[in-house]
Amino acid sequence: PAGHRLVMQVHYNLLGGVKPDQSSLLLAVEDSVEKEAVLAPVTNDDFELPPGVESYETSATFPLLGLGIPEIEVHGVFPHMHLLGRTLKYEFFRTFGEEDPPMQCLGRVNNWDFEWQATNFYAQPLILTAEHSVKLTCTFNTMARTEPVTWGDGTQDEMCLVFSYLTLPDGGPLPL
Repeated sequence: PAGHRLVMQVHYNLLGGVKPDQSSLLLAVEDSVEKEAVLAPVTNDDFELPPGVESYETSATFPLLGLGIPEIEVHGVFPHMHLLGRTLKYEFFRTFGEEDPPMQCLGRVNNWDFEWQATNFYAQPLILTAEHSVKLTCTFNTMARTEPVTWGDGTQDEMCLVFSYLTLPDGGPLPL
C-alpha cells in the first residue's frame, strides 16, 4: 500500500575497497494476484566449520506442524551459501525425524558456485502437509582457512540457507 516501505537487503564485499552502490530494483505492481506468496527462509545457522577440512557437512531438520497450516504449496527454491559452499540438499520427510527415507528432494546443488544465485521454479508446485518436515544439508570445503568459520552476512563467513516460494492452496494469506 502507499506509504509502506520496501527493504532490499544487499550483502557487500568490501575486500576490494569501497565502491559506489549501483544496486537497482525493477518492480511491477499489480492490482491483484492469483495467490498471495511468501519467500520464506529455511536456515541452518548453528554451525562452526573447522579449518582445513575438505568436506564438512552440517544439517538441520524442521517440523512443519508448528506453522498452523494444514497444507502449503512450494513453487520453487532459492539456495544460498558463500565461498566455501560445495553442495546443498533440501528434502522433505513424511514425519519429523529421519526414520523414513526422504519423500522428495525440494532442491539440490551438486557443485555450488557463489556467482550462481537464482530462484528455481518447479513445473508444478509440491504440496507439503503439517505432518511433513524439511531437512537442509550443506557441505563446505575449508581447506584454505586457518580459523573456524561460522554463520554470518560477510562473504568470508558462511551460510546454509534456502528460501522457499510458498502459497496456500486456497490463495489466502500465509501466517509467516
